[in-house]
Formats: sequence, C-alpha cells, structure tokens
Amino acid sequence: MPQERSGTFFVKGEKIVLKKDGTWVADGIEITHEQTCALFYKAIHWDPTEKKFCLKVGYETIFIEVEDTPHFVSSLELGAKPRATLASAATIALQAARLKYEYGNLYLRLDDGLRAKFLSAPYYDLMSLLEEDDEFYFLTISAERVNLAPKARAGGAFRPGAPKRP
Repeated sequence: MPQERSGTFFVKGEKIVLKKDGTWVADGIEITHEQTCALFYKAIHWDPTEKKFCLKVGYETIFIEVEDTPHFVSSLELGAKPRATLASAATIALQAARLKYEYGNLYLRLDDGLRAKFLSAPYYDLMSLLEEDDEFYFLTISAERVNLAPKARAGGAFRPGAPKRP
C-alpha cells in the first residue's frame, strides 16, 4: 500500500478533484496551468489496495477524487485508420464497438476496461457523422456500425449530439 506523502510537488492535505468535464481542481480552485494538467493526466494510477485513483509524481503520491472517469478523449483523427488521442497523449484505435453513449455523454472503452469520456470538440467532431434510420441514431466507423440511442419516443432519448437539455 503506497503511503500518501507530500513533499515538494503536492501540498500536504490538499484535495485534488478531476471533474466530470475534465478540469482539475485543487482545494476548490481550478488548475489552469497546461503543463500541470498534462502531467496529472499522465500521472493517474489506480491503487487496488485503497480502491482509489491517485497521482504519482516522482516519489510522491496523493489520492484524488474522480467524478466520472480518469480518462478523456481530447482529439480525433478521422481518416482511413481513425484514432482517438487521450488527454494523457496516449492514442487508441477508434472502433465502433468501443463506443457507448449514455446520459448525453459519449465514452470510448479502453484496453484496460476503463473508459474515456469525449471532451466537447472531439464529441461534436464525431457527432457530425451521426446517421439515423427508422429506429436508431448511429455512427459508422471503418464500416462498423454502432447504435448510440433509439429514436425519440414519448419520453425517450433525444438526438445524440444535440445541445443538452437544461
């Protein structure tokens, strides 16, 4: 079990939160320093003993709160071999079978079983390819179809990619 230690990087006792929109917050204040955010995305680890996410930077470890998922899709390459780039700078093949749409959010299943949430820009880039038939809204990626949501019925889902309801 790693000891939660503070030294020169983390402030002892600070609360770091990865918000559901991908922003980092420390003690209620948004972290806007791009290099710090980039480092944090690369430093996220799961601690199986504590059953919590943590940041590991050098010899320092601090447990963090993750509101939704620790991974985010930050950009897309939609060519012959579609790829998604994560906020950690890792890339992954964009495959229809890995996509899941729920509660107005689009997720990409990663190799480790976790999922990455699409940030706004790549979300709307991908939703520009949205198609529909009589029953579903769907995407086709590399000749693979994935149904995202059933067509709206009384009280049913609304069109993916549309502005979210207030």
